[in-house]
Amino acid sequence: TVTEILQHIAQFLEHLPEQLQALDEPSWNDQQQALAQQLQPATLPLDQAMELLWQAKLAGHSSDYLPQLQGCIEALTPAIVIQAARQLREAAGGCSALANRPCPGTPWQVAE
Repeated sequence: TVTEILQHIAQFLEHLPEQLQALDEPSWNDQQQALAQQLQPATLPLDQAMELLWQAKLAGHSSDYLPQLQGCIEALTPAIVIQAARQLREAAGGCSALANRPCPGTPWQVAE
């Protein structure tokens, strides 16, 4: 149900900062490199690379978006990612959800 999905997401976000803090430096580096390598155009299936580049173009990014994104991922530090996870958990920027079912109730409300 929508309620169960939202509860699952909330539970995941609740524990995310602590899970990130528990990563030691080698594990962090391995995960960071694995994510960055997933975005190498040469290793992506052609349809995935095309979709990522198309979405980047629609968002106003240049054709070198994937290498830029890799660089941004490689520049992340644990402290930055942990802080971002805390902000997600606290809904610092607000929280919205799109569902194809009726609103589950408090604290959610139907957008007008």
